[in-house]
Order: sequence, then structure tokens, then C-alpha cells
Amino acid sequence: MFDRRLIDTMPPGRELALALAAVDHTDLDAADALCWLRACERQEACMAARKAEVLAHFADLNATLDPVEQDLLERRIDGAPRLVQIGGDSTAKVHEFCFSELAAVLKCSEAGAEHRMAAALDLRHRLPNTLQLMRKGRLSGSRAALIARQSRCLPAEGAARLEDRLGTTACRIGYKRLRDEVDTLLIDLDPAEAARRAKEAAERRYVNIDRD
Repeated sequence: MFDRRLIDTMPPGRELALALAAVDHTDLDAADALCWLRACERQEACMAARKAEVLAHFADLNATLDPVEQDLLERRIDGAPRLVQIGGDSTAKVHEFCFSELAAVLKCSEAGAEHRMAAALDLRHRLPNTLQLMRKGRLSGSRAALIARQSRCLPAEGAARLEDRLGTTACRIGYKRLRDEVDTLLIDLDPAEAARRAKEAAERRYVNIDRD
């Protein structure tokens, strides 16, 4: 028998995953189905946090050049591999060639793999409270990635202030409203950077007139 009270109060993790996997969905009524889906959302958020942690660990394993690569770099050989900083302030640099391996596993482009790793590094080094909300199943991976991406322009202390001021609001509002809320906080925390980004966005807009 499906126990809604138990499932609704069970924290995300191995036990919840086993409980959800054991359910025959054809036995669920409407309320049971919604309960199962709520629990699945919590579990997916927790797994997104786990994936971010493993991505950050993979970045750690690719944070150095071997002696041959270092020699090529110091001799300024064209095409020599480099360490690049893809996350925000205070995140470590990573080997630029590791994105190819990651992209093959994640079945995405190298740019997509780089973006995912950057978000993971930001969450671990700059947004620990956001990562903790994910672990608890309260904040989805997509919303956490949005916060990481938008706050990347801030220094580490600025990202911490943004996280403090945002609090648990990100868990209660829609995606678009969250994006607007973070933008508002960015203007308060770093008005000069916000003005620069607005100018860049305006310069990217154009109108194309075709007389054919």
C-alpha cells in the first residue's frame, strides 16, 4: 500500500529512491500520483547536487598540467594545453582539454560540458547554501545553475551576499521570477557591472531589413 504521509516526509536519498522504484504506478490514485511526483522532484534535486559534487571533483582531477604539457606551455608552443578558469572568482582553473571527455559522457557539446562544470564549481566554492538546498531536495538543479550563472560576474564575497539575500526564495518562486529576482540583487550588489551587462545586451540587439 502506498503511504503518502511516509513518502512526503522521507528525505531524498537511497531509501526514498528505493521506495519510489518499488511503486507500481497503475495502483496509484490521483493523490498518490501527485505525492510520488513530489517525491521524485526532491530526489532529482538531490541527485543534481550529487552530480554537481562529482563534476567539481572531476575538475579537481584535471586541475594540473603534466610535466610535458607544462614545458610546452612555458616554451609558448602553439596549441599547448592551458589551465582555464571557467567558474567565478575563487574557483580553481581546469585543464582545457577535459571538456571533450566530459562532453562525450554527458552527450552534449564541449561548451555545454564547460557550462555544467562551471556551475558545479560555483556551487561548491561560492554558493554552498544553494548546494545545500539542492541536497535537501528543495531546489532544482536548473534553478541552482541559473543562480550560479547569473552571479558569476560577482566576486566571491558578492556571491555570498547574493545568496544570503536570496535565502530560500528560490525554492518558492518560478524560474522567470527567480531570474528577475537575481537580476535585481545584482543591480543592488554591483550597479557598475549591471550597467555594463545592460549595455552589452543593448549593443547585441539589431534590426535586419531585407529589401527583396
